Amino acid sequence: MKKRGQVTLFIIIAVVIIAIVLLLYFFVLKTKNYSEIEMPSNVVSYLEAEVKLSSQRSIIASGLFGGIFPLENEYRLNNGTISYWYVYGETFIPNNTKIQDSINNFIEESLKQNILTSNLSFSGFETEIGEVKAETIINEDITIINVNFPIILKKGDQTSIAEKTFSNRFNIRLPHIFEIGKTVFRNYKEENLHPLDAENLELTIYYLNETTVFMLEDSSSQFNEINYTLLFASQ
Repeated sequence: MKKRGQVTLFIIIAVVIIAIVLLLYFFVLKTKNYSEIEMPSNVVSYLEAEVKLSSQRSIIASGLFGGIFPLENEYRLNNGTISYWYVYGETFIPNNTKIQDSINNFIEESLKQNILTSNLSFSGFETEIGEVKAETIINEDITIINVNFPIILKKGDQTSIAEKTFSNRFNIRLPHIFEIGKTVFRNYKEENLHPLDAENLELTIYYLNETTVFMLEDSSSQFNEINYTLLFASQ
């Protein structure tokens, strides 16, 4: 019995050793064909412009969608769709993390739809877009957006990658605007709505049947001389 137990132990050890050898073999095989390639300057310039444009659009959209994207509880207007901050007896006011995630989601979706692989030319390689990741950092007077853009390159059995991180800064005071919006909403719910006392901010309220739409414009935060606008609805 003792000898049979020793044989079984040797078999188990042998199986483990073989498994480790196979794993190492496939790991080495996989990494052997992987290499990093520098992006050509024309590709960098193209991506730089597209990322900046998508970043600008994402910040604008963060206001028009009430800080929530993808839209969860939406109200349809004739010229667009906005978010309910209060509907069906529930409150859906976004915090800073939610707003940052919404901007990230918008950028990633926008770049997937708008980037043309035909403009990502690498001599002799087939190209495809990797997993684009955006990171938004909201500060008091400035919003920073970093976007990592990888391009997967294939030639025969060889797989390579070219990636670059693009960073853009915008003078948009998102925390201040959203905080004023939350104050307006709370005062409205408490039936204590009063004229807005905030520098460079203008509030307009639309009463549409059972829905109230709030529009908050900030003349201190602009894109091409157009005020940043926060829209949200309550029912």
